[in-house]
Amino acid sequence: MNLLANKLKEIKNLLDITETKYDDEKAHLERELEYFKGKFNKLQEVVDSKVDPKFENLNKEFNELKRAYDLVVAHSEEQRKKILEIETGDEAGKHIKELEEIIFRLQKDKEELKNNLVVDLMP
Repeated sequence: MNLLANKLKEIKNLLDITETKYDDEKAHLERELEYFKGKFNKLQEVVDSKVDPKFENLNKEFNELKRAYDLVVAHSEEQRKKILEIETGDEAGKHIKELEEIIFRLQKDKEELKNNLVVDLMP
């Protein structure tokens, strides 16, 4: 019986030692957790302070820039098509005739104005 009581005391002592080690380790890990939470919060504050406050508007600005770019591309495409139309034979002849007609009308108007000026200046 005495042997059994001694064995129980030994097991109880080992259990107490194990519980103490467990409690010490748990306390140590809790302190580390608090330490790293504090580090994380400080880093989060630094990151938040470095982030552009207009970050939320970046997507909107990107969409506006993309729309402007698309408009420029569309306009460039229209200009390219017009240049190609002008450079093609039939269209070029048509444009040349239109320009010649405009030049002829302007020359005619110039002559009329000149004649009217001469008439007005004559006594």
